Amino acid sequence: NNTNNNNNNNNNSQMMQCQSQQAGMLMVPVMMFPVMMSATGSPNPQLQNQQTQPMMLQMSPSSSGSSDHSDSEEIHFSFKSIPKQLLARDPFLDSPPAHRISGLAERLAMIPKVAYGSVRTKFASEFISNIWAEDVHMSWPELGIHVRGLPSVRSFLVNCFDSVPDLKVTINNTVPQGSSPGVMVYNLSGTQMKLAFPMFPLGTWVEWKVTGKYDFDVSGKIKTHQMRFDFVPGAPVTVAQYQGLAQCARALSCTAGGSRLLQRALDMAGVEEEAKALLVEPMKHSVWHSSLSPHGNHVLQKLITTMYPHRVRFIADAFKSRAFEAAQHQMQSRILERLLECCPPDMTTGIVEEVMKHSSALLRHEFGNFVMQAVLEHGSPMHKSKLARAIAHDLDGLAKHKIGSNSVRKALLHSSEADQDLLIAAIKKDPQHYASLSKHKTGSFVVREMKHIVRARKGASN
Repeated sequence: NNTNNNNNNNNNSQMMQCQSQQAGMLMVPVMMFPVMMSATGSPNPQLQNQQTQPMMLQMSPSSSGSSDHSDSEEIHFSFKSIPKQLLARDPFLDSPPAHRISGLAERLAMIPKVAYGSVRTKFASEFISNIWAEDVHMSWPELGIHVRGLPSVRSFLVNCFDSVPDLKVTINNTVPQGSSPGVMVYNLSGTQMKLAFPMFPLGTWVEWKVTGKYDFDVSGKIKTHQMRFDFVPGAPVTVAQYQGLAQCARALSCTAGGSRLLQRALDMAGVEEEAKALLVEPMKHSVWHSSLSPHGNHVLQKLITTMYPHRVRFIADAFKSRAFEAAQHQMQSRILERLLECCPPDMTTGIVEEVMKHSSALLRHEFGNFVMQAVLEHGSPMHKSKLARAIAHDLDGLAKHKIGSNSVRKALLHSSEADQDLLIAAIKKDPQHYASLSKHKTGSFVVREMKHIVRARKGASN
C-alpha cells in the first residue's frame, strides 16, 4: 500500500508539472521548506491535519518569458496537500552523511530561484529554521564575523538574502569528509541594493567563489557553518570585487585569511592601478592600529611595495615622531624597512633623522637593527655617511655584539669608499685589537667581510 501511495504521489506531481508547463506557469516543489501557510502567507491551522500531495509553489512567469521576478509581480500559491511528516523535519536530515552535503547544496541553490521579496524572506527563514541547529555557530573568519544561535543566524542570513534581489548560487563541488564536516564550493553572485551582505558592493553586480564548511549534529542539522570568500578561478578580476574588498578592508586586514586575500588582490597582474587604489582609502585612518597587527602589518607592507609612492605617503606620515618607538616593534619595524626600501628620501627623511638620534640603541636592538641596516642600504648618501661614521666611532663594541655586528658588515658593503676606509682603519687600529677581533665569535665575521672588500679593491685595480 505504501508503494502504491508513493507511486500515486509521484504521478500526481508529474501531472501537475506537465499541466503547469502547458498553462505557462512555473511549478517548483518546495518540500525542502516545511512551512504551513495560508494563501495570504499567515499560518493556517486548517492545514495541520491534512495528509495528501506535496505542496507546490506556483509562480507566473514575467511577460518577457524570463524566470526572473521583481517584488511587484504577482506570486500565486497553490496548496495541494502536505505530507504530515514534512512539517517537522526535512528528509535530507535523515540521509547518509556522505549525501547530506549534496542535499544541502541543492536546497541552498533553490532559495534565490523559488521566492522573491517578502516571499523569499518567509521561505528562507523556514528553511534556515529547519536545517540549522538551535546552537549553530556560523563564522566568516576573514571578516572576524561570528554569529551564534539559530535566531541570530536566521536574522543575519535572511537579511543577506533580502539585500541581493538577483542572488544566484551556483554549486561547483561538494566534498563529504567522512561523517562530518562536509565542504561545499559554490559561486555566489548578485547586486546588493542595501548594505547587509559583506563583500558585495552597493548597486554593482559581483561574483565570488565561496568555500563553505559544514559540521552536523547527531540529528543531522548544521551545528557549524564556516564561509571563506575568494576570487573565482579562471574568471576576470573585476572592479566590483575591489569595491567589495574595500568595503571590508579594515576588517579583512585584521585576520589571517582576510590579510592574505587583500595581499593577493594587490598582487593581481593585469589589474589597473585605480582599481587597486580602492584598497588604499579604507586603511588611511587605521595605520598605527594595523601596523601593530600580526596580519594588518602585511597589508601595509604590500601597499608600500605594490602602489606608487605618492599613494602611500599617509603610511610614512603616520610614523613621524613615532619612528623610534616603531623601530623597536617586531611588526612596525618591518613597515619602516619597506618605506626605506620603496619610497623616495623626501618621504622618509623625518623617519631617518629620528632613528639616527637613537642609533647606538637601535644598532643593538633585535628589531631596530634591521631598520638601521635599511638606512645603510637605501638611505640618502648623507644619511648613509653619517651612520657609517657613527658605527666607526663605536666599532669595537658593535663588532663584538651579536646583533650590532650585522650593521657593521652592512656598513662595509654599502658605504662610500671614503667611509669604507674609515671603517677599515677602525678595525685595524692596532695589531692587538685586530688579532682579538679576528678570533671573536662575531667579530671574526666583520674581519672576514673587510678582507673581501680589500681583495675586491685589489682585483679591480689590477
